[in-house]
Order: sequence, then structure tokens, then C-alpha cells
Amino acid sequence: MLRYVLATTFALALFGSVCVSQTVLCTEDPVSGCVAGLTVGNVDLAITVASDGESSFDPFGAGYDTSDGIQFNDGYTWVMQSSVIGWQQINSTTWVLPADLTSIGCGRENETTCEPVGAWYLPNAWWYVPATKFDIMDPDGSLSDVVWIDNKGPGGFAELHFASLPETGAGVMGLLSLGLIGLTAAARRRRA
Repeated sequence: MLRYVLATTFALALFGSVCVSQTVLCTEDPVSGCVAGLTVGNVDLAITVASDGESSFDPFGAGYDTSDGIQFNDGYTWVMQSSVIGWQQINSTTWVLPADLTSIGCGRENETTCEPVGAWYLPNAWWYVPATKFDIMDPDGSLSDVVWIDNKGPGGFAELHFASLPETGAGVMGLLSLGLIGLTAAARRRRA
């Protein structure tokens, strides 16, 4: 689990510096959250993401309160990476992150200590748009979630990550620190 957290944190810390394009996707409404489609330039990717507004939220029909969700309407078969925990597939194109993550030790909505990063890749397909980072903002203007797409999946195929940041600024700083530690360790192993 620690290896997964370090790798994810490193990816979040590093991605911001290598991203070709960045855009604010939406700002969560305290009641209705945010549900928005991913668009790069004038290209509609036919992928919809959702992030809660800290109240009951089920935009994709999971039947329970969710924190985040994603629906691939692009006609491709996206595959969730096997290391991902917490996210639940509700049909062939849709995954959600339940608001109650006590089963994996992360707590419940608004009191979570962690929110697992969702990671999908598109086998045998190169992404057709530049690496792009989408920010979802909290109502107070702080960063809530990050979605990014790129050609860095297994074998160089298209990939997409959906990450929710911890509820506190201290949590974000802790994750970034862990990411830097992971980067240092990886560099030392390569030199050895």
C-alpha cells in the first residue's frame, strides 16, 4: 500500500510540471457537485467526470452516495489498472468512488484521510490529444480533484488518472513530501 501511495503521489507531484495543457474543468457546487465532460481545444473526448459537493451525490446511478465518478462514452474499452483500490465499476463504462471508504481504512466523506487515485488505460491505443490536466475546484477556490490524460499507460498507450486531494492543506503537503521522497529513492536505485 505504501508503494502505491508513493507512486501515486510522485505522479501527482511530477505531472503538474510536464503537462502540456491545463484547464479548470469546473467548480463544485456545495449541493450538486460538478459533472462535466472533458474537452481539449475543440475536441470532445466523450468522457464525463463527476465530483461531489460534500452532500449526497450519485450522478451515474450507482445506488449509493459517491465521492467521484467517471464515465467513458467514447466507444473504447478502458481498463482499470489492477493496482487501483476503492473504485467500483458499476457498468462496462462507468466507475465510482464511494463516499464511505471505511472498508479500505480511509474514513467517510468530509472526514477522509485518503481517497484512492483512479487509473485507467486504453490498450492498443495512442492518445490523440496532448497531455492535459483538468482541475476541479472546491467552492472556496481551492483544488479539489485533478484529472489527467496522456500516453504514458502500459506499453505507451493512452491513460487517464482521477485523483482527489485530501481535505486539508497539510494533507496535500504531506503527499507532496512523500512524492519527493519516492523520487529521491527511485533516482538512487537507478544510479546503483
